[in-house]
Formats: sequence, C-alpha cells, structure tokens
Amino acid sequence: KPRKSGDPKTALRLVTQTGAQVLHTAAQVSRMKTTAEMDGLTRIYNKKHLEQTLNELIYRVACAAYDQRSAVGQGAPGQVMSVFLFDIDNFKNYNDTNGHLAGDKLLQELAGVVNEAVRKDDIFGRFGGEEFLLIMPHTNASQALSAAEKIRGLLASHPFAFAERQPLKIISIRGGVGEYPMHG
Repeated sequence: KPRKSGDPKTALRLVTQTGAQVLHTAAQVSRMKTTAEMDGLTRIYNKKHLEQTLNELIYRVACAAYDQRSAVGQGAPGQVMSVFLFDIDNFKNYNDTNGHLAGDKLLQELAGVVNEAVRKDDIFGRFGGEEFLLIMPHTNASQALSAAEKIRGLLASHPFAFAERQPLKIISIRGGVGEYPMHG
C-alpha cells in the first residue's frame, strides 16, 4: 500500500524557511567575525587580527624554507615576507591643536588612503593608537621599502585637514621595514 505524501507546498515552504534561517545565521556569524577582526574607528584590521595573520604567515614561510632545505636541488630562492610598521609623526600635537574628533577623522582618512594604495594580497591594519602595520607576503625588503616610500609620499601629498598646523606643514609618518627570514 503506497504512503500518502504530504502537501508539496508545505514541504517546499519548510525547506525554504529552513534555508533562509541557515543563511541568516551564516550572515550573523560572518558579521560577528568581521567585527572581531576590524578596528571600530578606521574599519581596517585590528591588532589581534594582524598578530594572528603575521604568526600564520611566518609559520608558512618557515615551513616552506624547511621543505626547501629538505628537497634535492636547493637552487630556487625561498619564500619571504616583509612588514612595514609606521606611526603618524606629532599625532599628539595634531590632537591637542585640532581636537580629538579631528584626530579620529585623520586616522580614518589616513587608513582609507593607505588601504586603497596597497596590493590585494597585503594585509593592512591599525596596530595601536596611531600605529599601523602593513604585512606584505612574497615581498623582499627592497620591494617593501619601495611600498613604504610610495605610502609615505601619498600621505605627505594628501590634503588632510589641518595638515598645515603640523610642524612639517604636512601629515608625515615614520616607520621601518623588516623582511622575514632575513631580519628575524
């Protein structure tokens, strides 16, 4: 004796409602993950995400170097990665002279300018108050220095509000570049 099936419309409705709930939950989890990884003010990666990413990349480069040493015919160059850590010169002066709201706006605008200028594979974020870190996979020190100079020039020429009130009459940055594994 054949079983009598239920109403196909009811079954379809149940499937679509379940699917919609799964999509809604997935979207919520994605938003929470993004919120946990992003700096609330600048909307770029936060220090926690940068540290985690940096650890993962260093591990990958170290493993690749080990694998390469273990392989026969070690002639190919190993993997590298570089970082550019910088901060805004005289940021306290900027805040004291123009107010903290202007300082927040400067951080947001600077983050946007740099974020637009970096490569798709680079990881850029806020490392501290006015400190920023750019992680550049597959980039040697020379290439990283070129990227750092490009960013410095972009920021120096950008028309930030109240830049003329800074000691150098521009928004300037100061930082350094390091390559892994060359610089440890």
